[in-house]
Amino acid sequence: MSTLVLELPPHVLERLVVEANQRQQPVEDVASDLLSESLASSYAPTGEQERVDTVLRESGMLVYLADGLRARIDPNIQREDVIAAFENTGGKTLSEIVLDQRGS
Repeated sequence: MSTLVLELPPHVLERLVVEANQRQQPVEDVASDLLSESLASSYAPTGEQERVDTVLRESGMLVYLADGLRARIDPNIQREDVIAAFENTGGKTLSEIVLDQRGS
């Protein structure tokens, strides 16, 4: 992820801090979320992948993570760590692991 430094007018910063307090999230995360949401809503897809994403999102088949789930993401976990964890499951597929956890 890249870093961006913004200079905000005091009234905008105040509104951002209030929003962050209401969401109980860091100001930086709320600013990033709001900027992403604003750009996503004004973005006109041009390529095939963007059109597919738009159709899937509008049909409810593609959703974005809720803020609560996004906050639980550990950016320090690498793909290789996940693969290694699955290799220690005795060869079970993800579906089998989920069924076991559900008690099915």
